[in-house]
This record gives sequence, C-alpha cells and structure tokens, in this order.
Amino acid sequence: MMISVVATGLVCAQSKSRPSTRRPATSAQKPSAKSEAAFNDLAKRAEEASAAEKLDEALPLYQQALRLRPTWAEGWWRVGTILYEKDVYAEARDAFRRLVALEPKQGAAWAMLGLCEFQTREFERAAVSLQRGRALGIAGNQQLNSVVRYHTALVYARLEQFEIAFEILREFLREGNESPKVIEAFGLTMLRLPFLPNEVPPDRREQVLIAGRAGFNMAARRMDEARKAFNELVARYPEAPNTHYAFGVYLRTGCKF
Repeated sequence: MMISVVATGLVCAQSKSRPSTRRPATSAQKPSAKSEAAFNDLAKRAEEASAAEKLDEALPLYQQALRLRPTWAEGWWRVGTILYEKDVYAEARDAFRRLVALEPKQGAAWAMLGLCEFQTREFERAAVSLQRGRALGIAGNQQLNSVVRYHTALVYARLEQFEIAFEILREFLREGNESPKVIEAFGLTMLRLPFLPNEVPPDRREQVLIAGRAGFNMAARRMDEARKAFNELVARYPEAPNTHYAFGVYLRTGCKF
C-alpha cells in the first residue's frame, strides 16, 4: 500500500496519523499527444515502484510525470500520500492543494489536505479543510473517517471552539470508541484547554484524563459513572481552572454542552 495503515479504531498518536489513504477511483485526464509516451513510461514505473513500496524511487517518478501532465489527479494523490508518509508535511499539503483544485468535490483529498495543515499548524485552514472533507464524505474508509474526526475535534479545541469540539467527539459514541486518545480529547474540551495532546503540561495530564472520562460518560448518558469521575476531579483538583465549570455543566441536567 502507499501509506501505513492504522489499526482498527482510533489508535493513532496525535503527532503522527496513519490513516488508510486509498484514493477513490476517478476518471484520468488524457495526456497531451506530445508527451504521451514519456508520461506513460514514467507513470508505469512510478506505479511499479509504489506497489513494491519503494517510495524513494516512486516519488521522483511521479513528480516527473506531473511535470509532463500537471492535471493528473492520481499523480498528485500519490505524491501527497508519499510525502505525508515521509513526514514532509508542507510539500504534501501543496500536493493536496493542487489535487483539490482539480477535484474540488473529492472528500478524501480535502481530508488529507486538512491533516497536512494540522501538521503544519495552520489550524484555521485545517478546520475548513477537514470539515469540508467530512461534509463531502470519505466513502468506504472508516479509518480515515475516524482519524479526520479526531483531528477536527483537536483543531476546534485548539481554536477554543470547545462546544464544537465536544459535539464532534460525541460521534465516537456511535462506534463505542473509548480509546485513550478520545478520552484525552474529551478532557481538553471539558477543561477548556486550548492545547494539543502533546502540549498538555505533565502535571495536568492526569487531570485531563479524569475530566475526559467524566465528559465521555456524560455524553454517553452514563450519569452515575460521570458523577463518580466528576467527584474525583473536584476532590483532586479543587483549585484548577474550569474544574468547577465542568462539574456545573454536568449538574445542568439535560443541557447540551
């Protein structure tokens, strides 16, 4: 495959996501007659190298082919996913921007663009791209859907749009996803912390996880379990900012966070 695949469910670390990025089939653009032979040769060799997971060989071949045919959407997808795999996020972002310009209704392309913008810390752009990918749909790719949902929530928390982040995280309840990463993200929204997970101070990490468990249980309407977690949160961190605010949200029975 072009890019490493995360395990079932959301297990990716915030610092490096590995969604499956198999691109939905689309009609290819015809190359110009002048460069057809050269393009076809480069594209074939690039695909062979890619299939053999020789990404260092495949990348320059795709790039050469794209110089001959800049409208080759599949080529931009391949270049973008290879660069993402190699952690070259700024160049991967640029490749996906070229792709969405060619195929503006391709949800997976917008999703990958948003993930790249997340990594380059262009959070406002990432929010727009990720939400557009979600709106257009990422058909048949549950892994990418989960990764995009998670990063969209993180982006909104980072932008201090905590209510939006919370509502996005609630979507994980349908999957029964209670992974540590999801719980941690809930904690950031409950405590209204505009941090990414790797930015949380070490002395606040346990507090975030307790708040996250409380928030997840509240969202799942497991109110007794939520109350226990909130009680622990208030008892252990009575002076911490937003601890009592989060507990107050819980006490407003039937409210929408």
